[in-house]
Amino acid sequence: MPPADTSDLPTVLTTAELCARWRCTPRTLERMARDGRVRRLKLRGGVRYPVDEVLRIERGEVPTTTDGPASSPTPAAVSSASPERPSGQRSGRPARVREPAATYLVDVPGAAASPAPVDAAPTLTERRPSLPPVVVRTWYCVCIAHRKGGVAKSTTTWYLARELARAGKRVVLRDLDPQQGLRDILRDHGCEDGRYSRAIALVEDGEPLPFSPDVELIDTPPALDDSLPGVARSDAVIVPAMPEHQAVRALERMLLVLDQTRHEHPFTRVLGILPVRVKSRWAEHAAFLRQIEILGERFGHPVLPAVPESRAVLTYSLRGRLWRPVAEIILADLERNQRGRAGDWADTSSARATAGTGA
Repeated sequence: MPPADTSDLPTVLTTAELCARWRCTPRTLERMARDGRVRRLKLRGGVRYPVDEVLRIERGEVPTTTDGPASSPTPAAVSSASPERPSGQRSGRPARVREPAATYLVDVPGAAASPAPVDAAPTLTERRPSLPPVVVRTWYCVCIAHRKGGVAKSTTTWYLARELARAGKRVVLRDLDPQQGLRDILRDHGCEDGRYSRAIALVEDGEPLPFSPDVELIDTPPALDDSLPGVARSDAVIVPAMPEHQAVRALERMLLVLDQTRHEHPFTRVLGILPVRVKSRWAEHAAFLRQIEILGERFGHPVLPAVPESRAVLTYSLRGRLWRPVAEIILADLERNQRGRAGDWADTSSARATAGTGA
């Protein structure tokens, strides 16, 4: 069988991209697809969601999965529909037509899109609708993620923001955790509006940015499915870990999931594992730190400089500059990321100039 031509297929979003756009979990999308509220396509690369239908749902229009004039039902949907009632017969509730949760379009490319006249080719705007800034951005993004709670994710996000601001960077904070731990920290500082200083601000997704940021720090919830959308939209991930038995076990599972879902975030790399609340004089902590190093070697991730236990954290003091070494690593990776983007832009400009001259 020749490979299917997917050039006419609409722009699609992955599960992680749609979760980040709608701020929901993969389980929510699974339930919506099962109920017929959103259509998903199962291609060779995995499950995808057409962007044109996502935009229709956001505008409040009738999705193509319901019985309406938006598009003709698929054969599978027709076979699952109820028989047509006579014109004189009335029913208290109209029959609901559902489409299968996953539509296979490997051999029939373009079946998911509405049929168009042969002489009217779809324009670039129709095939590739514009996406929100949550997908396209120009700043450097770091996600603080772990599936376990109580490992200082919010505290790490807060101290890294202050260290980066001291280095002259403008930082936008994102709190994806329903517990709103990061917002509580700002409230403790008297910042009800989320604006801590000219260089640090907590902004919800979809709200206008108070300034053009250099770095975006994302605090994720202590749940695996809810933290993956934040990972997928980031350039780098930092995984905090405490030197204790349950935290080390949870760290192993977290690193395993990041490795297994690498295809969903191919451009995101693990910046390192960050041991926190470490008591260097305790032999037990030294043993667990060794286990963390073994996990880092196993999955190929570096172990960042450990953050020791300190009373200064109880009052959000910067005494000791405990997170400064980690902030310096972020700044180094930020500079490397900017050089890479500048190189890509230069290569693109050179290619366009060469194509323009016909060389």
